[in-house]
Amino acid sequence: MTRPERATALDSVPIQRDANLLLTHPRKMAELGVHWYALVSPLGKVFYSEGEALHLFGCSNEELVGRLIYDLLTGVLAEAPLVVPRYPTASLCRTLRGRLLLMRWFPSGGRSRHVLGLGTELVEDPELLSAIAADAHLLSRALSDVPQQRSSGPQDEMIAVSPLMRQVREWVRKVGAVSSPVLILGETGVGKEVVARAIHRHSPRCRAPFVRVNCGAIPESLFESALFGYERGAFTGAERGGKAGYLQAAEGGTLFLDEIGELPLSLQVKLLHVLQDRTFTRVGGTEPIRADVRIITATNRDLAAMVREGRFREDLYYRLNVLPIEVPPLRERPEDIAPLVELFLERFARLHGRRKRFSEAAMAALKTYPWPGNVRQLEHLVERLVVLVEQPVIHLSDLPQEFQNGLAGRSGLLTQQSEGQPVVVQGLVPLRDAVRLVEEQLLLLASRLYATTQEMGQALGVSHSTVVRKLKKYTGANRKRRF
Repeated sequence: MTRPERATALDSVPIQRDANLLLTHPRKMAELGVHWYALVSPLGKVFYSEGEALHLFGCSNEELVGRLIYDLLTGVLAEAPLVVPRYPTASLCRTLRGRLLLMRWFPSGGRSRHVLGLGTELVEDPELLSAIAADAHLLSRALSDVPQQRSSGPQDEMIAVSPLMRQVREWVRKVGAVSSPVLILGETGVGKEVVARAIHRHSPRCRAPFVRVNCGAIPESLFESALFGYERGAFTGAERGGKAGYLQAAEGGTLFLDEIGELPLSLQVKLLHVLQDRTFTRVGGTEPIRADVRIITATNRDLAAMVREGRFREDLYYRLNVLPIEVPPLRERPEDIAPLVELFLERFARLHGRRKRFSEAAMAALKTYPWPGNVRQLEHLVERLVVLVEQPVIHLSDLPQEFQNGLAGRSGLLTQQSEGQPVVVQGLVPLRDAVRLVEEQLLLLASRLYATTQEMGQALGVSHSTVVRKLKKYTGANRKRRF
């Protein structure tokens, strides 16, 4: 990237003293105590790197471009939402070569929503690191006092077009104003974390950290030290000076415990103690630490049934279930599918540099699919199609074969027992969408059965010119048939 290109790309970065000075005078890095800085895209991809990359990462700045920031830095960054943060923040991170960096993150105030990260290498001094780890939130809070323009964009808000999701959004607004525990319920992939982040954004704690913990991804033997932290010498292999846990990382903000149903019984009583007394003790420690956090939990499990079976503590269940919010599955809110698709198309256009759109028939097919994997499945499908489809328009024939089979066998929109029998409609959809869907499916089937458009027209009872026109409409004027 040339200097002029870089200056243009960084126009949207907030005017902070160090950041602005670096952008105009890159040679002042040493004077500002900055050893490395990078510009990161909204999805975490590095697209500009400057500084001591070889020393810190073992590779050149050019080799860092295109890499994900999560793969380059470990530590608090891997737990907290520091890519596209809503306010300037700071974190302790380690590089690929084990170098310790104090990273300061400055969010963009413009439409690009990029993030500028400034890294300062720290000396491995146990007392210094312990003090920084204990009080890191103070630096983030100090940085958050810097006036800035708050960015807004599609990733900042829930998609709530359907009546069901509009109700969820209203609940989010109400519960965001208080600090009581929230339990988010819903099937896998419905967007429970999106709701949790929305609650955090609508709360008085919005300028403090939001820390997500996947209770099902941490081994039981490590969970206590990960959640509460540990003191120096607490166990073999412990870091010198101890380590702060997730509770301290979320100080003043929100701790989101995802998959709470996977929390072992042995740790449920300790979480209950935090909720009751608002204090906790590090592993190997004796002094209680004040817990100034709001706890939001989420699960796709039936916690009430787990309580009856003795697999989840009843007292903890009632403590967590103060403000329950149930996120409906995607199949119950088809009105949200089109705006979700637009959101994902825009996201992957930025990520992959490939701008696409869906044909009307393809969109109609998406609206009638049952989506057993919910929003996550839809997101993955859109990314797959953005990457694999060459032409700018994604047609019904571009959908994966198993997806088309799913339309026929699972959506229940239209079924036909045998040839010559009437089509049975088993679900209501807009008539125009149904007509487009059936018309394109008939054309696809005829294309597989007949070699020429004349034969297709005879089978469908329409003229040759009508078949040609419809094929152009549904499969693209300049596409070769792929049947």
